[in-house]
Amino acid sequence: TGRSEGGLRGTLRFDGEDGIQSVHGGRSTAAGTNGPNGTGEAPITGAAQRELRRQLRQERKQAMQELEQAKPSDGYEDPQDVEAIAHAEATLGNYQLKTSDNYQVPESQRMNAEKKRRQMFLLEESMHAIKTEFNQRVLALRDFRQQARAEVQRDLMALNEINQQLGTTSDWVRGLLDDPLDAPPEFPEKRFNYS
Repeated sequence: TGRSEGGLRGTLRFDGEDGIQSVHGGRSTAAGTNGPNGTGEAPITGAAQRELRRQLRQERKQAMQELEQAKPSDGYEDPQDVEAIAHAEATLGNYQLKTSDNYQVPESQRMNAEKKRRQMFLLEESMHAIKTEFNQRVLALRDFRQQARAEVQRDLMALNEINQQLGTTSDWVRGLLDDPLDAPPEFPEKRFNYS
């Protein structure tokens, strides 16, 4: 069956088993009968009107009950909203709250023995890498110095041969490649090698 209500003073129609009934304002008629005004509508009884209104009230009450049942409870919280709020609280970064009495350090920022031990290991590894790189650069400079020294030694030998042929001397080259007496050894790894 189909029913429609247009308000307290509007048009009310009911498609029942007896035919279509309608209410216009305070006047109720039934379609299919001849009324006193010759329009084919006859007034329906007050009992039928009350039954019709009672049915409409029951339908409205049932619809309201369905809506109330579909309404979430006051304590319901959407899981996505709860997760978003927790993420925002953990990553908000508002450090002004550290002075509060109930401030708690986030779990990701708390320091414990395991984290500190990991930091110490990483620091030692970083120090070792820096020292190794520095040693490699020093050794590269030492090799470059040895190459330059060998080239100068060859040039001095060639100059000495030229001086012998010309019968002259070059006093300015004396002590050019001599190391200072207090100079540290260039090859400390050979300190245990004896000839």
